[in-house]
Parts: sequence; C-alpha cells; structure tokens
Amino acid sequence: MNNKIKRIVILGGGTAGWLAASHLGAHYKKTIQAGQLSVTVVESPDVPNVGVGEGTVPIIRDSIRSFGISETELISKCDTSFKQGIKFVEWTHNPSQKPGNFYHHLFETPHVAQSGINAHWLLNNQSMNKHYAQCVSIQHDVCEAGLGPKDLSTPEFQGIVNYAYHLDAGKFTELLSHNAQRNLGVQYISGHVDTVNLTDDGNITSLLLTDGNTIAGDLFVDCSGFQGRLINDELQGTFVDKSDVLLCDSALAVQVPYTDPNHDIKSYTIAHAQQAGWVWDIGLTSRRGVGFVYSSAHLSEDEAYQTLFNYLGTQPEMVRKIPMRTGYQSQPWLKNCVAMGLAQGFVEPLEATGLLVFDMSAKLLATKLPVTPNEVAIVASKFNNQMTAIWEDIVDFIKLHYCISKRDDTAFWLDNRAPETIPQSLRERLQLWRTHIPTHFDFERTLELFKLENYLYVLNGMDFCVDKEAIASRYMQTEGAPQHLAMIEQAVRQVTSALPKHRALLESIKQRGRH
Repeated sequence: MNNKIKRIVILGGGTAGWLAASHLGAHYKKTIQAGQLSVTVVESPDVPNVGVGEGTVPIIRDSIRSFGISETELISKCDTSFKQGIKFVEWTHNPSQKPGNFYHHLFETPHVAQSGINAHWLLNNQSMNKHYAQCVSIQHDVCEAGLGPKDLSTPEFQGIVNYAYHLDAGKFTELLSHNAQRNLGVQYISGHVDTVNLTDDGNITSLLLTDGNTIAGDLFVDCSGFQGRLINDELQGTFVDKSDVLLCDSALAVQVPYTDPNHDIKSYTIAHAQQAGWVWDIGLTSRRGVGFVYSSAHLSEDEAYQTLFNYLGTQPEMVRKIPMRTGYQSQPWLKNCVAMGLAQGFVEPLEATGLLVFDMSAKLLATKLPVTPNEVAIVASKFNNQMTAIWEDIVDFIKLHYCISKRDDTAFWLDNRAPETIPQSLRERLQLWRTHIPTHFDFERTLELFKLENYLYVLNGMDFCVDKEAIASRYMQTEGAPQHLAMIEQAVRQVTSALPKHRALLESIKQRGRH
C-alpha cells in the first residue's frame, strides 16, 4: 500500500454505496478536488438492488443537507413524503379483543421534564382515555389529523415538529449518484468483479473486472449486498446470527398505485401486526410501498401471500419475495475492507433501521478515515466496537416491540415472549422498569441509536405492565401533570389550525420546485 490512504474503492452502487460515497465526498471535497484523495464506486450492471428501504429517521436530514441536495429537489425527484413517526396497529392486544388498537412512536421528543407526567400516566392511564403520545407531544394529533410537519414558509430541513422522509429507494439512489458525481468528485465505474487480488497478509490490493480493467485501492468498502463479495467471499468474515431473537426471516414487497387522484398521504409509516409478522404501509406521493414481514417457521409461503392480499384487498401481479438474514458482521472492518449496508448486517425494517445504519456507518467512516495504513488497525477496532454496540442496541429495541406485546392469539406471538428469545440486556432493563421509570441514566452508550424517548413511546404505548404500587411509592405525582396536559391541548389547537394537509403541502413544494 501507499504511505497514505489516497484511493477508496466502494464495491456496490445501491443506496448504501452511494451514501458512503456521498459522505466521503462531502467530508473530503477539498481534498478530492486537490487530487489528494479519490473515491470510486464500482457497480455491476447485472446485480439488482434490494430497493425497499423507503423509510428514514430525522438524522437523514443533516446528511442530505451536507451533500448539497435541497429538500425541494429531494421531494420533487424521489416521490418523497414527510414521515413523522410510525403508527403501530394491533401490536399490543389481540385484534379479537381490541380491534384497531394502536399507538404512535413519534419523532418529536416527548415533553416529560419536570411535569411528573410519566408517573401520572403509569398510575392513571386507564382512566385518562388518552394515548400516551397525546399526553407528551402535539405530534400525535398532527398525524391523526393528516397534517404535514411544517408549512410552506418554514425553511428547508426545518419543521414545526420533527420529521424524516418516505422516499422511493431507487430514485433516491439515483439522486445520490448524480449529485456525488456532479458535485462531490466521486468517480463511477460500471463493471463486474472477476477476481479480488490480495496481499500475503490478506489485505485487498485491487479488483480485476471481467472487461480486463483493474481497479486498485488502499481502502475498500463492501456495499455488495447480502452476498458480501469482499467481506464474506474473500476475507471470510464472521456473521453473528440473531434469528433466534428476531423470528421474522422473510418479506413480500409490492408497489401499490393510488386509485383516487385526490388520495390521502399518511405522514407516518403504518406497521400493522399480523398473526405471524407485520405489514408495512408507506405512502409516497405517487404510490404506496407495502410489504409483509413474517416468520416462515410460523407461516407457509402461500399463507404469507394470502395475508398480504387480504391486507391490500386485491391480488397484485408483481410481488417480490425477499429472504432476510438477520444479524451482523462481528468485524465489519476487516483488514483494509469495511462492510456497509446489507453486507454489514440486517434486521427487519420495523424502525427504519436499514437506511439508519447505512447512514450512520458511512458518516462514522468519513469522520474516522485513517490517514495512513498504520492507523487502519486502530480505527478498525474502534469502528467495530461502535458498530457492534449499535447492532446490539437495534436488536434489543426491535425485540422490545414483540416481547412486551399482550397478544397470545398465535404461536408466533407466544414464541416472541419466550425468555430464551429475549437478550439478557433487554431482560434486565425490563425487570428494572417494572418498578422504576426509565431515565437517561439507563442509556449509557454515546452512539446508542434508540434512547429514552424511543423506549418511552413503545413501553407506554404498549401498556407495559409495571408494579403500580412500587411506582406510587417511589415517584410523586406532581401538581404539574394537569397543567402539562392543558398546555399540550392548547398547543394542539394552535398548531392543528395552522398546519396544512400533508398532501397539499407536498404539492405546493413540488410546484415551488417547478418554478
């Protein structure tokens, strides 16, 4: 290798590959322009992208802005709609007992400081006749009213309430690719890898393409999807299987056109629980993206298709089946190769974890990029520790949605509550939280993606069973709770009367973009 790392080669041009290229290109734009660093994406024209990651979380706004892409362009070119959270339908109770039961996991931080609202909620929720999210944020009512998170006068990437995006994954990848090549100095090569050349100590030196071209590099980023062409095939990376914790292992995906020209567009993802999995339903500006995530151990393929068709009320012709390998690389950075995207790991997309981890790991690589080969081992060790912690955090949080459910109508839901399927770290937290209200001290790691506010929305949204006697003895219900609830109700009236309908807002932004 050279004395300095000057050539970064990214294998794979899907969303993960172009996010990695964009973060590197944006972070080192001047260095690339000066010819001191090159970033090259090598993409095979024969390998299709999975392309079903259509939900994001709010931190994606910072990334897109840093790439130099405007919000108007994103909305105009990627069928983008706003996403204010996730509505979980029939996760908590059996549908036969409480049909349509739901809760919102919102993006707005819950307003709980100094009000004693959490203790008030836990001790009085049965008589309050309100969802937890209604008591801590105006965003619940904004979502239920079909409103957008901002108005047309709000600056780009800012909102009255917090938000992310729903977007067409394929079009988003195209936008990232075009912008990275045009504005960030990223190079692009279309070709299929025939041979990977290694040194005696196992580092990658170059990729030999089937057309005879050789692409040399100092650092390689494997974004080749589930195959893991570099991390698995060449470097024999070790995969940590989590299928014993997260039981869903298959997905069916379909694109659903709108039949009504005045169609409503939900400003949240719908996650609708089923007998052996759940359906995602995402509203874009021109269509819906719908899919069924399920456990093949609890449902046959024919039953899975029928579940999806029943949800849709029709039988579409084009349905994609996607096998899911749940888990992550124990060492995503191995030698001079960094695995990202599906090559690094995957869990079911219940909390938009796909693009979240793609974006987070790419940003981490860009900020910690080693200068010389001598630094690689040091940076790789820290990167691996951080990414392992992130994946374990994600597994715990996804499992939370299943293991505290009160559904017992099928073996799938019962098996998800079996203690042996719940990670010890989560079991310990849940045991503590039966008598203690969660606080920020329960979330110690700096890069923990799901923190107190996320857990509060799910725990309280799903009526997590607590010891009310213990809670009452340990926490005072302050006099601030009624005033807090009145403040939220007043803010709801003000905001919901001012915000536009979601669909009307998107159309206005597109019209502004055309002018």
